[in-house]
Amino acid sequence: TDAGGCEKIILFTITEPDELFASAIGNGAPIPGQLPTQPVQCYGFDDGIILVDSVSGGILPFSYTLDGEGIQSASHFDNLKPGIHILEIRDVNGCADSLRFVIDEPDELSVILDSNLSENETQIACGDSVQLIATVTGDYNNLSWSPFEEFDPCDISNLDPCLNPWLAPIQESTYQILVTNAIGCSAESSITISVDQAVNVFIPNVFMPDGYGVDSQFRIYTNGAVERIQNLQIYSRWGELIFQAIDYEPNEQIGIWDGSFNGSNVNPGVFVYKAEILLKDGSIKLYVG
Repeated sequence: TDAGGCEKIILFTITEPDELFASAIGNGAPIPGQLPTQPVQCYGFDDGIILVDSVSGGILPFSYTLDGEGIQSASHFDNLKPGIHILEIRDVNGCADSLRFVIDEPDELSVILDSNLSENETQIACGDSVQLIATVTGDYNNLSWSPFEEFDPCDISNLDPCLNPWLAPIQESTYQILVTNAIGCSAESSITISVDQAVNVFIPNVFMPDGYGVDSQFRIYTNGAVERIQNLQIYSRWGELIFQAIDYEPNEQIGIWDGSFNGSNVNPGVFVYKAEILLKDGSIKLYVG
């Protein structure tokens, strides 16, 4: 309308761009009715991925912000932690759309390796045995021990007995168990068993072969550090060999002398012994008395 009262009507249309709408694909777990995703590979992994595969409406170029941190032009996000994430897409005019999704993770697979020794005890005497005890949390379909040469093969159809093997180490050793599940996730644990290498050998210096059972036989007493007695010789005071036992385990009857020679009891006197003893570690010790 002008000053003279004349007027003119002009019609015009205000348009708006199509609504900005985005969809995405990725790996994580879905929230119903929202972005469908899949879980990360294994418990504790940070390998989530989200990729915006299409954006409709709005006006190019688009920018992307994940969890309110940083702005980028790329529509790809990776190395994401499990949990809820918010992805915002914004066009050049500031119009925005948000996608909410959660990256889930499978149940934890874990293993703890212990032994049947007393609490906080990890040492055994040389020659003794120890049982390893593995406790697994979560589903698993395979396991392996190392060093593998010290373990019997596991039955893949029944792995539970393989969790508690018996071993007799002769030196300090570290054992490790590795368990895996059907999707390739794994867990491991280890334990070190030390070995007391002390060698205890007792050879009596007197005995009475009188048949009454008290100190009536000559034998060598040892602990588990001894593998075998390779040679035991007993001589008279004049150097005559009157008893010999070769290559026997400490408790074998062959290594016991009853005080006889050629079927008859020897006269009381002084005798000399010489013993070559093979230890578990492969060394040989000589005892003379």
